[in-house]
Amino acid sequence: MNDLRRWLRLDRTLLLSIAVIAFFAVMDIKQISGWSQVSDANKWVLYEGFSAPAIFGLWIVTLAVMGVVWALATKDTSEGLAVFFSPLILLLFGLEDLFVYLFSGERFPVCLTWLNDNVGVGSVAKFFGYECVTGASLVLSVLIGFVLSYVVYGWLKRYR
Repeated sequence: MNDLRRWLRLDRTLLLSIAVIAFFAVMDIKQISGWSQVSDANKWVLYEGFSAPAIFGLWIVTLAVMGVVWALATKDTSEGLAVFFSPLILLLFGLEDLFVYLFSGERFPVCLTWLNDNVGVGSVAKFFGYECVTGASLVLSVLIGFVLSYVVYGWLKRYR
């Protein structure tokens, strides 16, 4: 129970995870606004085929480097793994997408169709019977992501 209280009081791993995801969201808002200026009818097909995978890959590399640096600096491999996996879980379960909407001030569309096939967000929407990812299913997914992040954090903490 003390681990849960410590983690919920914003353990440094959780704080770092939230800060990194917030930074990713700010950068995402900037690049999406650039794509919005493109007049080509296929712009979102191009984005999904090229830019989105490149950006996600860059996020993974960033998280991996953070985890390695953290592990070397603290001499704690389990904490380094937590620094990698905590934001990755939150990313897969939609925290970055939620931040994009919160920071940009845009309203959720009825369906966030580009997230339907997302491993975390899309799976949560399907599991709870949503026809597509909605604002409500995104928030639910983020909450589940926080629970999973805590479980992984606790598991890794035992293996210090």
